[in-house]
Amino acid sequence: RWCSCGGGSMAIQTAATAMLGIEHPIVCGGMTATGSAELAAGVSEAGGLGMLTCLHCRTPANLHAEIARCRSMTKKPFGVNLTIMGEKRGEPEYPDEFVQVITANHIRIVETCGASHPLMIKLHAQLKRGGVEVIIHKCVKVSQAKRAQEKLGVDMISLMGYDSGGLPGEGDMGIFVQAALAQKVLKIPFLLSGGVGTGQQLT
Repeated sequence: RWCSCGGGSMAIQTAATAMLGIEHPIVCGGMTATGSAELAAGVSEAGGLGMLTCLHCRTPANLHAEIARCRSMTKKPFGVNLTIMGEKRGEPEYPDEFVQVITANHIRIVETCGASHPLMIKLHAQLKRGGVEVIIHKCVKVSQAKRAQEKLGVDMISLMGYDSGGLPGEGDMGIFVQAALAQKVLKIPFLLSGGVGTGQQLT
C-alpha cells in the first residue's frame, strides 16, 4: 500500500512498517564493524529502522552508552541486534548481561541470530518478559525461517540470500527465489536481504 510522505514523495506501507513503526520498509543490517549510533540514527532519521549491534559494542557497558548516544541523535525507532557467536568465537554462551542492558533501556525491537533452538527459546522468552515487543530472527534458509516461526516465538523473520553476504551458512540461492519460497510457508512478516540495488525493486 502506498501513502504520501509530503513533498510529492510516496512511501510503501507494509506489515513490517506497521509493526516496526517506520516510514519505509528498509531495515539496517546488524553489522559487526559498523553498527554504531551514528549509522543507526542516520537510518532511523531517514525513515528506516536503524540497528545497533552488540558485536560492534563488544561489552554491555558500551551497548548501554551507545543506546544513550543513539537516543540523543534520533527520537525515531531503532533496534538492537543480538547475535550469539558462542564460546568457540570467544563470546559467552548466553548473553545475559546484554539482555539486561536491552531490557533496562526499554528497547522495543531486537534482532537475534545464531545459537541452538533451546538457547534461542530461552533468550526470546527473557526478552519478551523484559518488555521487548518485536523479535526479528535472522535466517539464511527458508527451512530455518519456518522452524523459527513455529518454535522460537518470533514476530518477524529477516531472510538473507546468497547475494547478501556477511553471515556464515548462506545457501546458493538468491533473495528473490528465497522470497518466492518464503511467501508460501511464512505466516508472519519477513524482511529480505541481498540483491536489491534500487528502490524500484522494492515495488
